[in-house]
Amino acid sequence: MKKITLLLALFIGSLSNAQINEGFDDVDLLGETGYLFINSSDDPLANYFQGNVDVFEAFEGNSPNSFIAENFNTTEGTIADSYFFTPKLLIENGDMITFYTRTTVSEFPDRLEVRIGDGTGILPTEGVPDNVGSFTNLLLSINPNLEVGIYPVEWEQQVITISGLSGPTETRVAFRYWATDAGPNGSNSNNIGIDSLTIDSDIVLSTNEEVAKNDFFKFYNTKNNELYLKASNFFKSIQVYNLLGQEVVNKNLSSQEETINLSNISSGAYIIHVLSSNGASKNFKIIKR
Repeated sequence: MKKITLLLALFIGSLSNAQINEGFDDVDLLGETGYLFINSSDDPLANYFQGNVDVFEAFEGNSPNSFIAENFNTTEGTIADSYFFTPKLLIENGDMITFYTRTTVSEFPDRLEVRIGDGTGILPTEGVPDNVGSFTNLLLSINPNLEVGIYPVEWEQQVITISGLSGPTETRVAFRYWATDAGPNGSNSNNIGIDSLTIDSDIVLSTNEEVAKNDFFKFYNTKNNELYLKASNFFKSIQVYNLLGQEVVNKNLSSQEETINLSNISSGAYIIHVLSSNGASKNFKIIKR
């Protein structure tokens, strides 16, 4: 039981890594947790910044400025094309993205796109507008025609079901603030905020997992509740524990590729302990819907 208590202590502290759950309390620290920022505007100036309470307050969070924002000052030219990217995720069709966004009443319309990459990792180029790299899968466009009065002026939830992938894909989710005839002297682009971002995806790759991914691969299919495991060594056993430390699955394994059906366990968060024939072990967590 002591071993399981230790596993719980380690994994409860990092449970939010099982899915994106970002409140944007400190935008300056996002880069330390795997987020990326690229300003592809024609004359790049400012990147995404901490919310400004003089414009509007956060939807929710630890303080009134707990949201991420972007505005016309992203460019000194006429094309605003600014991205922020989530950490790498292993996502599949059917995974969910939710967030809140808003602007203010203005004659200068805004536009926001949400995109995902194809897994090749080609990013847009700094200072080169209208170049999405490998993020060609457009999931959502708010105010695609840059019309006045279309972008919500109060916090409004956006719900996206991921689609268009050929299978489980290791990639990022991109948020693109995108307007032509923009900037300080343009007719488009004002100010937007984004808050309370969640992405229901099962694996966020840490640095160590990226290095070791060729030796150990895991994927939990949320639609059929099957956990797929693959490794260079033979698997010996798997145990599944709930957050009370109770063992709910204990199964012997015998090959380098295993599929474990988890349909019979209840919805919730679980800790997975996998043992290989050479004595090596892996611990990770899943969220069962």
